[in-house]
Amino acid sequence: PQTLRIGDIVQRLEPHMHVVECFDAISNTCKVTATCELKHMLHAGRTAFVEALNRYSLADAARGSLASSLPVGAASNVLTAVPSPGKTA
Repeated sequence: PQTLRIGDIVQRLEPHMHVVECFDAISNTCKVTATCELKHMLHAGRTAFVEALNRYSLADAARGSLASSLPVGAASNVLTAVPSPGKTA
């Protein structure tokens, strides 16, 4: 739990995190994608969000009563149970 970063967990659970339609090249139908600058700002915000979450570990999030109720080793299964981005389960 001390080495599992919250941002990494979020990215594994939500690998695409498409904030707007143009983040998905396959389904994007936006007419202004080629000239739009908003996508760059939103991408930077998404990156900053994950970086901010990565300042914390699963152990940080589980402090208190939750941490004492988890079976030994339960938290380490979080990332191994979720496929990496680009891989199928």
